[in-house]
Amino acid sequence: MATIIHRLEQALRYWEDACFIKSMMARAYLAVSPESKEAREVPLEGPIVNAPRFREHLLQSNSVELDAESFMGDKELMNTILGWIRPIPFHLFHWCKFSRRVFHIDESLQLMLEATGLGDIRWKDLVFPFDSFAITLDIPIEGNQRVPTGDCLLVTRIPAEVGPTVLTMLLLSPLLGTRRFLSGDDKERIRRLFKLQKWPRLWKAFEAYENQQKFAASLITLDLSAISECLVVDSVATLLNQSQYTKRQLVGAGQEEFQQPEEMIRLLVGLCMYLEGLGSVNPHKSAWTRLAKSDQLDRRAISNPAQVCSVTLDYDLLTPEERDVLSKDPAARRAYKAMGFHWRRKHKRRPPRSAPDAEKTIPVKACRVRADRDPENAIAAGTRQTLRV
Repeated sequence: MATIIHRLEQALRYWEDACFIKSMMARAYLAVSPESKEAREVPLEGPIVNAPRFREHLLQSNSVELDAESFMGDKELMNTILGWIRPIPFHLFHWCKFSRRVFHIDESLQLMLEATGLGDIRWKDLVFPFDSFAITLDIPIEGNQRVPTGDCLLVTRIPAEVGPTVLTMLLLSPLLGTRRFLSGDDKERIRRLFKLQKWPRLWKAFEAYENQQKFAASLITLDLSAISECLVVDSVATLLNQSQYTKRQLVGAGQEEFQQPEEMIRLLVGLCMYLEGLGSVNPHKSAWTRLAKSDQLDRRAISNPAQVCSVTLDYDLLTPEERDVLSKDPAARRAYKAMGFHWRRKHKRRPPRSAPDAEKTIPVKACRVRADRDPENAIAAGTRQTLRV
């Protein structure tokens, strides 16, 4: 867990390094060939020049609003220059402003949340612990060829005085932990090469940075005002279609591209419901235990182990066999998404309000499950029937 909770710091350093390299490359092109196309592609404005001041801005987040013009810049232009990392200041600023909390979900609770039915819960029923918080996972959410695997989910809800209430979820990749970030000495060496006009060595330094493994992050934005009456188990396609400004995200998207966002939503909803059910000793204070501080704290770091809330289960509701299957097979954890009409065999259940490990003594008759999805004249799965020719 010690590595995962620093994922936010790694994301910030990734953004800082990218802005620094883009800034120095733009200055080098302007010095060598000011009329070239490359010299005009990256303007020296917005986050390209203001990134070094962002950490100081984070420390003032309790008393000021995000300076989007300085640290995010023009949306279309900076999306072209920085790609998926452009909104990182938005997420980190609101995380610092609203909570600075990280909820770490251990393996047992994660498997239970992913295998739990959410029934008829609607988005309007959700109670968020904070307007912005992070969720770290023992089991990363699997990606595919187009979206990366992620183990840190940064959730931000922005209530708007005028307009929709927006919920954004940014899933950060474990690959951030493999990145070699620029040290202070590295940056000073690049500045010195630029000042001395050592262009071949400077381009070589840029090339070394650019040749590192590139990766992306999964980002989903939902209009909570528009989907308030939707069920939390509705497909991502359904949720996005409720909001006009996200409709274009559906173009060319296949079903497998929605598997990861749906798992992100499920873990978010499950955690919110779980925390709401736990209650608190003091309604005005979150019930969490402060971890022991290290002797060598990074005073500039924005993620702090002392602000991690570990969410665990008092009882392990999964058998060792169930845990083994769910932990090894992501497809098994997604089985809840399309439960069809089928017969459930007769079995026994535990008495009401009994312990999780109590003996199952109450007989339950065989019954039909999801009869509302029963196609006309169809045979349910699990039915034993003799076929006659």
